Amino acid sequence: MPMAKILREIERDVSRLDYRGLLEDIDRATLQKIPAQAILRGLSRGMMAVGGAYEKQEIFLPEVLIAAEMFERARERLAPKLPEGGKLGKVVIGTVGPDVHDIGKNLVATWLRAAGFEVVDVGVFVSPETFVKAVERHKADIAAMSLRLSTAIYAAWRAVGMLEARGLRKNVKVIIGGSAASESLAHEMGADAHAAHIMQAVRLCKKY
Repeated sequence: MPMAKILREIERDVSRLDYRGLLEDIDRATLQKIPAQAILRGLSRGMMAVGGAYEKQEIFLPEVLIAAEMFERARERLAPKLPEGGKLGKVVIGTVGPDVHDIGKNLVATWLRAAGFEVVDVGVFVSPETFVKAVERHKADIAAMSLRLSTAIYAAWRAVGMLEARGLRKNVKVIIGGSAASESLAHEMGADAHAAHIMQAVRLCKKY
């Protein structure tokens, strides 16, 4: 089967949430020595289609979660043959402050990886100090904070202040998201932008 046809099938497998078909087509592509990066591009196109459908409310959260799991498992299979890093830049993402919600954060992290970013996920209930240290240690281009609960707002605010105090802010774009976040809050705390949903987060990161 021609390479272009296999890659289109991989893209369709993701958009149709056909996990068994996806694994079969990845194995077929691997046997034909199609480069892992090309396979990943097919996966990524499928993920962008799923994200677009979710944004238009053509599908719902359960389907998005399935697609995310499919992508992560497929990426793990390809990982040994993929170069390290992401071609678009590095994002440190986490749920800051006293907040353990991770579904939105995890989905954004997955779609950013699908879009071509290197993503460092520092997890949940992350202190401002830990988050800023991760941004500094990994030399992140973008710092993305999830604020699901209002109790996380102060922690995010403090993290932005710490980035300023350490001289990191001028080199790092800050994006906030989650149900406790808003455009006005982003402006007040000195963040660069607010992402209301997955695909907006991807577009903002590409912009920056």
